[in-house]
Amino acid sequence: MIVRLSDQESAELFAECPLPDDGTPLTTAVEPVVDSSRYFVLRVVDKETSKHAFIGLGFRERTDASGFTTGLDEYRKYLLRKKEAEAMKAEHEAQENGEEAGH
Repeated sequence: MIVRLSDQESAELFAECPLPDDGTPLTTAVEPVVDSSRYFVLRVVDKETSKHAFIGLGFRERTDASGFTTGLDEYRKYLLRKKEAEAMKAEHEAQENGEEAGH
């Protein structure tokens, strides 16, 4: 998943902040600012060079910031469910292999 920042009028891409899906904490990509619920620091990455920079992102309205935070929370939940499903699949395959070996 990627947080894309684009120009509101032209829709031209300004920067992208890839979110980790490998168990790395989400805060390595998006860090909430300690003293405000409306501001974040994003780690944006250039696709071609893999160079990164940190930029600030702020929302005028708390409801918009809350929506952004909710989206990040949903992504965290998705990753957790994906990890649990993979563990269940591995356990099921191990049980099947154990049963087959017993025949």
